[in-house]
Amino acid sequence: MEGLAYATPPRLGTTHLIFHGEEPVLISRRLGRDLAIRVPPRHAYLSGYLGALRQLTERAFLPVKALETETVNGEPVHGSPYMDDLLDAGFEKGIRTVTLRKRY
Repeated sequence: MEGLAYATPPRLGTTHLIFHGEEPVLISRRLGRDLAIRVPPRHAYLSGYLGALRQLTERAFLPVKALETETVNGEPVHGSPYMDDLLDAGFEKGIRTVTLRKRY
């Protein structure tokens, strides 16, 4: 039996993976502080992948108050080519971060 074709992050409660089929397309570490996005900016499904993170703020059991993203693919979020995608997905621009909060 062969192993996975990709490296997986450590299993922590603050790490979340979004898959498209068998491929990881988005990895959220430190409750969204660090995002690794494995599709190009403006990808057809990227808004859905980012939207899946909203579940963390809207779940019934122990919802997160907000996800504050500092980096995307190891670079500061401000100036990231993914900024428009994040804003379109409902993140709000702050001084050093973008924040996703629960919708009411």
